[in-house]
Amino acid sequence: MTKYLISPEDCLILVAIQQNTSLRSAAESLNCDAGGLLRKVQRISDDHGLLSKVDGKWKLTQEGQALVAWTQESILSQQELMKSSVHLRIASTAWFAEQILIPASPELQRTFGGRVKIQYLTPDVGLEKSLIMGESDFVVACHAPENPSIAHKQLQPEPWSVIVSPSVISKSRKTLSMDLLKDIPLVRHRELNPEVFLADEVAANPPEALTMDNLIGVRSAVLSGLGWSLVPTALVLRELADKKLLDIQCKINMDRKVCIWWLRNNLHERKQHASFCKWVAEACSVL
Repeated sequence: MTKYLISPEDCLILVAIQQNTSLRSAAESLNCDAGGLLRKVQRISDDHGLLSKVDGKWKLTQEGQALVAWTQESILSQQELMKSSVHLRIASTAWFAEQILIPASPELQRTFGGRVKIQYLTPDVGLEKSLIMGESDFVVACHAPENPSIAHKQLQPEPWSVIVSPSVISKSRKTLSMDLLKDIPLVRHRELNPEVFLADEVAANPPEALTMDNLIGVRSAVLSGLGWSLVPTALVLRELADKKLLDIQCKINMDRKVCIWWLRNNLHERKQHASFCKWVAEACSVL
């Protein structure tokens, strides 16, 4: 089992040293005798270099000060966790959380009677590993998981849109169709080939302006008038509503669905997943 490099007891000793003017007063705050505390302080200094004696007084080193800050933050986090009867760690992509999940957070609070602490994550290790490693409780993604230890539920199709900035479209054009884009460069996500999903709607090898490795960058480029792109509609809901982007009408051959994932053997999440699924389905009703 993984253990703390510095024990919680030693961390609290460092906090007491920082908050008190003498070893005796630090011992009183910890409800221990000064002699016993001195031996522990000397051990912490010798083993970890978190304390040093300056002008006859024990002082925290820079590393000791950093550990005290972490300890105090951890104490506050634990207190907040214990106040909340439900703690949900929700992993998703940054753009989906931004546009769909975060705006619906008040309804999630109401679903659990205001007793829920919500944490949104965009894990560096990937969505599947975040579940398996215990870093998240649920994943909301637009595809099914591959690992058989992860259960999932499909909610609804994920709509996609061809988008372009009105700044690059002639105002005299009444109909928004794909022929408007033939001379406008494509802003491409590096893992997505629009020609595959737009069938005969787009010419082969359209001129490209930029290639991005993330959808938020694609959205920014199209908003800046650098070209058009094919993106999930959820990515640009606000921009379409505010007329900052236009949705070009065309046939898109895309078969992706919004899904919720959780670990099959996690009984705690299994008890919560019905309410969670209902909330995500309602949040996605704007699509």
